[in-house]
Amino acid sequence: YIMNLFFKINPFIMFFPYFYSNSNKNPFKRPNLDSLKSLDLIIFDMDIILTNNKSLDIIIESFNKIKNNNIPICILTNNSNNSPKKMKKTLKNMNYDLSNIHLISSNLLMTNKIENLCYNNRKQNFGIISNLSFNSYIQYNINNKIKNNKPNMYYLENNIYPENIDYFIISSIDKNTFDTYSKIIENWFLHNKTAKIILTYSDENNLDNKYISPKKILNLYPIKHKEFEFVGIPNNTYIIDEIKKFYGFKKLNN
Repeated sequence: YIMNLFFKINPFIMFFPYFYSNSNKNPFKRPNLDSLKSLDLIIFDMDIILTNNKSLDIIIESFNKIKNNNIPICILTNNSNNSPKKMKKTLKNMNYDLSNIHLISSNLLMTNKIENLCYNNRKQNFGIISNLSFNSYIQYNINNKIKNNKPNMYYLENNIYPENIDYFIISSIDKNTFDTYSKIIENWFLHNKTAKIILTYSDENNLDNKYISPKKILNLYPIKHKEFEFVGIPNNTYIIDEIKKFYGFKKLNN
């Protein structure tokens, strides 16, 4: 999009990369496979390899070339509206080689967080503010992962008004869903003022205008001044823990 905008402003910019790359002052050196092999792990943001369910051949080719040279790869995304399984299926259909590659999404990290909160603890009550796909993923994994002290999960579509919520779990939500359940969200906040808040990620500005970010949801209510925690960026703890667990790293150097 940005490049297209540049082209409209000045067609000469199309040729700038050629002149720049052939000048003696070029500070950028394209990494070769030998330099990449010195890395512990390469993390791809999902937005780089997949945008609007489309990808570029050169990205697929580069990704697979790195993978085929036994360089560990991980895919990271804030997308909570599709399960990791569904996203990986989309990538596989585009010929991405995903064998032994972990796809870490915000809903996966949130599931881990909920599981940890329930482990050897009293029964917890969670109020989930998100879309149906996120809710379904969370509920499915909670049912399969948590054997004891299963939590009470309250979802917006249940249309109930609990007053014993321990944690609010907030992910992105589409505007139509938000408009439908905004009164319930307000009621939940007003009657559960001591509940802790956990957000999937920090970015307030969604690239897709159809969705409202977790931070924006908080900013719409008086509860916005409460303390809250992220399971994703800028809090990398849960991401690093998940990477170490999947790939068997004791520590990450590069």
